[in-house]
Amino acid sequence: MVGILIGTVEASEHPDYKPGQLVRAWGQWSNYSIVNPEEVTVHVLDQDIDDIRHYLGLLGPTGLTAYFGVTDIGRAKEGETFVVSAAAGATGSVAGQIARIIGCKTIGIAGTQEKLDWIVSDLGFDLGINYKTDNVEDQLRDACPEGIDVYFDNVAGPILDAVLANIAIHGRIALCGMMDNYNKDELVPGPYKFDMLLMRRATITGFLSRDFFSRMEESDTQIREWMDQGR
Repeated sequence: MVGILIGTVEASEHPDYKPGQLVRAWGQWSNYSIVNPEEVTVHVLDQDIDDIRHYLGLLGPTGLTAYFGVTDIGRAKEGETFVVSAAAGATGSVAGQIARIIGCKTIGIAGTQEKLDWIVSDLGFDLGINYKTDNVEDQLRDACPEGIDVYFDNVAGPILDAVLANIAIHGRIALCGMMDNYNKDELVPGPYKFDMLLMRRATITGFLSRDFFSRMEESDTQIREWMDQGR
C-alpha cells in the first residue's frame, strides 16, 4: 500500500536529506520506506508544531486539495459567492474556511443539522444547507440571488444540478470528488442541467490532489500562517 507518509530519515544517499530529518513523501505505508527524491517530491518538515499529524491533513494533502481547489481552480476572489458540498468533511471544511478568509460569502451543504451548526458557528460559514431536508436548488436561489461564482464540488449528482441551476455568469466549478457516484453499480448519467454551462458561460474543471504535490510547500506555508493567526 502506497500513499503520502511522514517519517524520520534513518539513512540517506542523497545530499539534500540527512538522518534525523522529519520528511513527507509518497511511499510505502510500512515501518520502513525507500524513497527516491529524483522520482517523487520529498519535503523536509518543520518539527516545531504541536502535532506532526497536521502534515498528513491540514498541512498536507487535505489542505493542499482545498487550497489549490479554491485558489487555482476556483480562482475565488473577495466579494464572490462560494459554495462547497460535503462541507463538514475534511476537504470541504478547509475549502470553506479558505474561501471565508479570502473574503467570499461562504455557503456549505451537508447532511445533518449538527454538521451545519458546526460549519457556521465554529468555522465561520455564512450559511449551511441540509441536502436531506431542504430543497437545495431553492435554498441556493434564495441565498445567492446574483448566482454562485465558485462551487467546490465533492459529490456531483443532484447537488451539482442544483448548483448549475444557480451558477453565475462566468461561474467556476472545481470538481474535486464525485461521492454520489462511487458506490453505484450502474452507469450514472451526467448533469441534467449541463446546458447551464453554456447559458452562463461557466466552466467546470476536474483536478486531483497529486496535480499539486510539487507545490505542497506553498499551501503548507500559507495555511500554517493562517493557523498561527488563529484564523
